[in-house]
Amino acid sequence: MNVLVIEDNNEMNLMLKLTLVEFGYHPVCFLSAAKAIAYYRQNYHSIQVSIVDNILCDGTGEQCFFDIIRINPDAKVVVISGSDLSNTFDQSLKNCSVPVLKKPFPISRLIACIEKTGGVIP
Repeated sequence: MNVLVIEDNNEMNLMLKLTLVEFGYHPVCFLSAAKAIAYYRQNYHSIQVSIVDNILCDGTGEQCFFDIIRINPDAKVVVISGSDLSNTFDQSLKNCSVPVLKKPFPISRLIACIEKTGGVIP
């Protein structure tokens, strides 16, 4: 199962990559929102779940989330954040039943969120 990771913190990006590999997932990781969305636009059919950080150096998790949904309305997304979400973004995520993980979070919660979105490894 392919998982798109959009996280601009290099250490967190690497930790997510290693963890996902350990649990049997195939992460495709990006530090840049723009590069990640360009990749997703070309490869969305092969991405089962996207993990999006809320604050990115070249964009916002909110913009990435809506870009992903515009490209693929059926996309499965998990949002991770070290800060509070804007009220409108928080409400949008609740309306769409998108899981939000507040950093720091236990790995078990991340895996549970991925599985909740339908990202179960066969």
